[in-house]
Amino acid sequence: MRSRLPSIVVIAALVTLLPACQYLLAGVSIGVSSISSIVREELARRPVTEQVVETPYIQTADMATNLQIVDADLRERGYAALGQPQQTTLAGQGLHDARLRLGAGECYAVAAVGDAYVADLAIAIFDARNQPVEVVHGPHPVARACVDEAGVYTVRLQMRQGQGTVRYAAYHWTRGTHGPFGVEGLLYVRLAEATALLAARGYTPDPSFAPIKSNFRRQGALASHSLGIREGGCVIVVAVGGAGVHDLDAQLGTEGGPPAVDAQPGGALVALEACDSSHTRTALHLASARGSGEYFFQVFRRTHTNAM
Repeated sequence: MRSRLPSIVVIAALVTLLPACQYLLAGVSIGVSSISSIVREELARRPVTEQVVETPYIQTADMATNLQIVDADLRERGYAALGQPQQTTLAGQGLHDARLRLGAGECYAVAAVGDAYVADLAIAIFDARNQPVEVVHGPHPVARACVDEAGVYTVRLQMRQGQGTVRYAAYHWTRGTHGPFGVEGLLYVRLAEATALLAARGYTPDPSFAPIKSNFRRQGALASHSLGIREGGCVIVVAVGGAGVHDLDAQLGTEGGPPAVDAQPGGALVALEACDSSHTRTALHLASARGSGEYFFQVFRRTHTNAM
């Protein structure tokens, strides 16, 4: 399992998030059709499970192009843009706060991308009581939150490693907040994101497998489940954490083969693939690396070939 992540220091400064700020594209050196082609090539070389979890950023692209990529990715997952992207410059360990008015019972995402000098950036969303709702970090982080109370929430950016210019944007989830099996809120949003992306690649929920919903009662809690894979071929196990689970670790062990391990640096959405030619029992091991709360997992199976 990965090492635990340090928490972000709470600082109360606020800067208003202005929806009218213009989105500048002067630094974009390639057109939209070229971006689509590059993204398809990037996805073609990645495992499907990594495609589901991670946005296909292009390491050699500029900041504006990568913001276009994350925008397209979030729209495919089920989000709509909320206002216009914003820009700030952060020195080492620098902070930038913005305020965002959110509606009760709704879900949102905030995405950020940095220039070539930004190595590790954190996004935190705080409620009106200054309690953290979600904290994520990485070179291109996306923070998600479902809120019970309407009000003004704080979006905080913190430069963890590097320095430079950052662009960030807010998004509103458009595909409901409740689903079957008692899945709701952020747990449902994360599962729905994975379901939409897997469906585009020919995977649907396996009707022979009953999904499982349970709870991590504390940070660091472990859970193991045995799966009966009834047919050969490849399956993908999607595990998601709900509100309060900021980092979910997973390992999928299959008889006669090496285990599939979640190797992502954070986040509460995991997709692991197992391929076998005969009946087998597969053990799924989950851990709440950071936070506590509900988790849910489901098995998906490829039903047809769908080219990118």
